[in-house]
Amino acid sequence: TLNVGGNTLTALVKADGTFSVAVPQLTLASLLDGTLNVGASITNAAGHSTSGSASATVGIHTLPTLSLGSLFGGDGYLNAAEAGANTNITGTSNLLNGTVSVSIGGVTHTGTITNGAWSVPFTSAELKGLADGSTQVSVSVADTVGNTAIISNPLSVLTHALPLVALNPLLGLTLGVVGGILGGQGLTLSGTSRNIAQGGQVSVTLLGNTLAGTVQGDGSWTVKLSSALLSSYGVISLLNALLGAIVELKAVDAAGNGFDAHVGLTVGSTLPAEPVTLMATSQAVDDTHTLAAVHTTDTSTTTDTSVTHATSTLTAPLATTDTSASTTTTHDTATADTTAHADTVFSIGGVTIDLTATDGVAIGGAGNDTISVHTLDFGLIDGGTGIDTLLLAGTNQHLDLTLLGLKVEHIDIFDLGNSGTNSISLNLHEALNVKDNPSDEVVIKGGEGSLVNLQMGTDGAWSETGQRTVDGLTFDVYHNASMDASNTLGDVLVQHGLHVQQS
Repeated sequence: TLNVGGNTLTALVKADGTFSVAVPQLTLASLLDGTLNVGASITNAAGHSTSGSASATVGIHTLPTLSLGSLFGGDGYLNAAEAGANTNITGTSNLLNGTVSVSIGGVTHTGTITNGAWSVPFTSAELKGLADGSTQVSVSVADTVGNTAIISNPLSVLTHALPLVALNPLLGLTLGVVGGILGGQGLTLSGTSRNIAQGGQVSVTLLGNTLAGTVQGDGSWTVKLSSALLSSYGVISLLNALLGAIVELKAVDAAGNGFDAHVGLTVGSTLPAEPVTLMATSQAVDDTHTLAAVHTTDTSTTTDTSVTHATSTLTAPLATTDTSASTTTTHDTATADTTAHADTVFSIGGVTIDLTATDGVAIGGAGNDTISVHTLDFGLIDGGTGIDTLLLAGTNQHLDLTLLGLKVEHIDIFDLGNSGTNSISLNLHEALNVKDNPSDEVVIKGGEGSLVNLQMGTDGAWSETGQRTVDGLTFDVYHNASMDASNTLGDVLVQHGLHVQQS
């Protein structure tokens, strides 16, 4: 005989001494939350009896609940200013204690519920590392018996593609032109914009007058100051005023990111250049690669060693020649030829290379190149000569040089980016061979929170042996025990403050 919450149930004992009983659903539903004591008793044919008991925790009526506090101003957006500060995600629960889990765009932290309230911190680096676009803020909690509650709020991240506005210069101002402005033609100002939606507004202030221009589909905008707005000026005084005038340009995107600039009316301004996408193919027997997008950000003069270059659609040389060097290489401009062969090398000197394509190839030249890596599924990265940098341009990128072999060569500096979410792994072999000049050390830098994993493998342990200052930054010097103390060829310089671990 069993007693379950005041309900009596009976069961027959089998020959092997076991028994079981089905507890009706209605009986279970009638149980009260809290501790349940279940009693059992048995009497044999001779009339002898015995009993036992066990307990369980019941939680079927008061289920866990969650509420989420205001997120980043409550407008559904995360903008650059909001991502620039550490933030606590807060809320409440009907549970007095326990653990709550909060996830934003794949970044997850836990916090403790205290008297029904909870708060979970996220760092600025984590928020800045979120990609622009739609994501979710999800919160979950479980009570002691396993009941769960999950809530999720949508969040639009807009922290990278910030609004930009430029002004077309007002040229050819003469007394005649100004006379026309005052005579009824008015004054039209125009410009361009980026990362502002069609229909957005650009605020333009000139000579104390503020007007709003509507952004068109191509990013352009115009405003017109009527002659009446400028009627307090004479022709000569207006000409002088316009020649020295400063225009204030303002704009705000949907997330609240603002733009504010002061531009000379007759000088104007331009939008920053966007990366130029350059596509080419290198066809080996069974391999196809995509040349990375290139945008020139360094004008240093360099010398290329003699190589055979594939023809491309470029209309200017990819690298300039250093006339002081003893060797001169001439790059010919040519039209597209998509049948480059396996030994083709794209030599790019003194530039930034955006590597975005899967199985893509980025090969630097003789300049100090930066290869900006947006995907780790690349085919080959070769920095060439010069002091070359591999930049992890995304978030949560984990570059393991020990698994890549010769897919990364001639890189002197590894920049883990500013997100604080990226990492690099290397061992002594990579420290000795991945760089361009064997006598130089590998340099690793990055934002706070970035991780450097120095692997021991069959080599000795790594130890910090001192510090060095390079370009105003302090670096910790790590030396491998398998190398003599005087042999620094395998040393690794890690920016002070990065997290270093050994495995």
